[in-house]
Amino acid sequence: MKKYLLMILLLPVLITACKKEKIKPVPNVDCTEFASALLSNDIKKVELQVNNFFEARKAMPDQNDEFGYEKHYNTWAEQIEACPNLKVTYVCYYCYQSYPLTGEIHIELTNGTTTIKRYIYTSFDRINGKYRFKQMGSF
Repeated sequence: MKKYLLMILLLPVLITACKKEKIKPVPNVDCTEFASALLSNDIKKVELQVNNFFEARKAMPDQNDEFGYEKHYNTWAEQIEACPNLKVTYVCYYCYQSYPLTGEIHIELTNGTTTIKRYIYTSFDRINGKYRFKQMGSF
């Protein structure tokens, strides 16, 4: 009888102690939004897309990648490449030995018979510990 009484008294404690944490889905490249932002040269929207992608991912540093975002950077480039009308023509995770170290990606957007070429610079932000958008332009 004592066992049952103890179980009944502890049941509410056990139930309230086991709260499920909501897991947010990791965002992927939104091809439509990203292509639209590139086409209209909307730097703020591109910045938002890039930062959302990287902010949702944890750094995985190792001896070859001090900051731990190279795998995510390559995934990002692959997802862009998979978008209709977008073609990645150059990818460099850390190609500029500047402060902060800067990565670069070149993207071609085909809109009808017109091809628009954009570059995006990214870098590791040591203050918040995240990989971030730095700059976008045309070439």
